[in-house]
Amino acid sequence: MSRFILLIILVSQTLLLSAQPTGFFKQIPYSDTVNWSIKYHIKLKDDIIYILNKFVYNNLKDCKASLVKEDYGGEVKTRIDLGVDSLNSFSSYGENLDDKIQTFCFASKDNRLYLIYQLFNHDLNELSHNVVFIDTFDVTTPESISFDMAKYKLSNGRDKNYIILSWYPTSWVTSYGMVFDSNGMLQKIKHLEKNIGVTELDDGVIYDYDNKNIVYVASTQKYIFDDDLNYIKTVKIPRTYPIVNDTTFSIFSSIIDHNNKHIRMGLCALEYNKDKDDEYYYIVGRGIGEVDNNLRVKGRINLTPMPVSAESDGVARLSSSVFYKDGYYYTLFEYQDEDLPLPSATTFYLTKFDTLFNIVEETHYMVAENYRFFIEWVDFSDDLQLSASGFYYHKVNGWVNFGTYILAFNLDGSMPTLSNKATPILASITIKGNPTSDYLTLSSQDIHASEYEVRLYNLQGRLLRTDDLWEAGTLRVPVYDL
Repeated sequence: MSRFILLIILVSQTLLLSAQPTGFFKQIPYSDTVNWSIKYHIKLKDDIIYILNKFVYNNLKDCKASLVKEDYGGEVKTRIDLGVDSLNSFSSYGENLDDKIQTFCFASKDNRLYLIYQLFNHDLNELSHNVVFIDTFDVTTPESISFDMAKYKLSNGRDKNYIILSWYPTSWVTSYGMVFDSNGMLQKIKHLEKNIGVTELDDGVIYDYDNKNIVYVASTQKYIFDDDLNYIKTVKIPRTYPIVNDTTFSIFSSIIDHNNKHIRMGLCALEYNKDKDDEYYYIVGRGIGEVDNNLRVKGRINLTPMPVSAESDGVARLSSSVFYKDGYYYTLFEYQDEDLPLPSATTFYLTKFDTLFNIVEETHYMVAENYRFFIEWVDFSDDLQLSASGFYYHKVNGWVNFGTYILAFNLDGSMPTLSNKATPILASITIKGNPTSDYLTLSSQDIHASEYEVRLYNLQGRLLRTDDLWEAGTLRVPVYDL
């Protein structure tokens, strides 16, 4: 019995996979009264460090945010409560600052809300901390307050780092900006004149080199501040960009700064012949390219059609999922091609682009049908491994439960596992030479490739070719006549 995992890949459900020790997978299950969440992690040579939030329903005092360091065998070496003094920590998030870890923790005492900023080295020794009173609030459960944040770290020798936080006590939004020196010491915290509503389509914070402004990108508009976090103005960003005649293109989500350029990727749509009902086309997928300070497409862009549904996350929610490393851009793009409820397939695309946005290679990681993953943090470690953390749905005996996870993706295409423990990843296949005019090459190091059949379709859904002639883990599909 076979089924489609991707547009071009068919996988046998009886396939047994051998574990590879080079990856990493950690999951913490949901329970009836406690929900755990991981909003930050970093992979080191021998250990992994992460923030673990304990969420207890109807009891804010039992909630706790901890910074945890453990080895890859799961043994905890250090666990630090991110609350200080008598303040009860209940929600926390982290950021990397070179060889340091920044933590931002909400804490409470009675009906008073505080923000705790702490700076640690990788041995989890505290280098500094600041406690800032935020406001009073009437809260009985942790559901009454949530928060989001975005950060931009200045590059090219600049000596400041910025972060903007927004939180939501039920019906109103409050935003603060923080400024740090290059060592992570807090220089300023300021209640922003303009409160920023944060959505899952936020890009984050970038720096406008031409005007020396801090720009918070939030889906269809951007908030502009000066270097001292004084509000300047809000500018509308049209989500669609005319190309020719009735053709439009849209792109939003993660954005990074590299070499004074803004590189943006995420969900996108291509629409053409909009005025002709019988010839109307709408293609959804992933796009990556350079944008200007007004976030309009600037030059060449790579648009990859994908069967993206309304339930797809597209990109990491709270962390940029486009990276630059050693002359290449990398993206982690996650999508779901069927509607909820489960079962529904999730696929992670780990893609390597050159600086002209050509795809160099791409590895597809296919997830078991009874798992549905959501990304909240992405880390690109020095050992050329990309790892993601977030939460997942797991369907067991007709019931959907959820938990939190950290999952490493090996850039050589091998399976992300820990020792001999199984993961919900069914398979990984790396594709090279796409686009191509002669052969499309697929390879896999850690699965029985003969169990897979490749099918090529055009954009209208017509089957063009099938091929299953794998040799030594490689399959070359001829396309020179297409």
